[in-house]
Amino acid sequence: MNFKSLSRDELINILKTNEKIVNAVPIGFCITNENGIYEKVNSHYCKIYGYSKDELIGQHFSLVTTDLNRDELSALHDKFINEGCELNSEWTVKNKAGKEIIIAASAARVKGTDGRCKKVTYVIDITENKRQEKELLKMNKELERKALIDELTGLYNYGEIMQKLIKEINRSEHTNNDLTIMMLDIDDFTNVNNTYGHVVGDQLLAELGRRIKSTMRKMDTAGRHGGDEFLIIFPDTELKKAKIAAERILNEIREINIEDAKITFSAGLYQFNGEKADDLVAKADKLLYKAKNADKDRIEYLKEF
Repeated sequence: MNFKSLSRDELINILKTNEKIVNAVPIGFCITNENGIYEKVNSHYCKIYGYSKDELIGQHFSLVTTDLNRDELSALHDKFINEGCELNSEWTVKNKAGKEIIIAASAARVKGTDGRCKKVTYVIDITENKRQEKELLKMNKELERKALIDELTGLYNYGEIMQKLIKEINRSEHTNNDLTIMMLDIDDFTNVNNTYGHVVGDQLLAELGRRIKSTMRKMDTAGRHGGDEFLIIFPDTELKKAKIAAERILNEIREINIEDAKITFSAGLYQFNGEKADDLVAKADKLLYKAKNADKDRIEYLKEF
């Protein structure tokens, strides 16, 4: 018999009238009186909670509730007995060992031979299902994160930082707010890799990402644009104020010490003036390479203050 295909009323009727089925079904089943006292339980109900039938019969059902939901479930039971309200939900309960488990519970109000109301409840242990759902959700979130984040630096990857830039451009066009970006690059990064090895080069990139993230303002956004080049977005910020924020970042990353190598950084700072995202980046990049072709270890921008 496929119990999953039965309606609640059909299942309850079978459980009430057939003792063998009551104890054979892989569903916890119990009957409590109007005061919440167990009058009948089946074998699977006992298995779920770890109690014997003798330990449950005559006890109040709050025996298996938690400290947090005991009052809530007791009040819900009283309302159910008095009004016959809908009772079909998931709850955290505890077994005999005190371990919390999660059940899916459904109930029906029936009248006994004495004419008094009783509650017929059947429960399914869904603890493992919930654990798997939680693990799957965690895995999905991790996959989503990896799709957006550069693993080495912890900053947004190329695709995501460009999407962020497009959104900021659209917002700037609609609000007339200022927008400035910075392209940042490690000076002579190839020499670092050739001299100290790619492992050290990766350590430098990772530390650079960490310091950019910890130093930039909460409103700013940073991403790895490619290789050792980084894009930092300063929303609602004119060039003059962006230069202050950019200098703060450069001062912080200049403190990076990898294998006692002298590491410097160059940057190009450009204020948005109606360009598309790629054109905006290209203009900041041009200023970056102007800085690199000069003295390096500096920020190049379009106008003086």
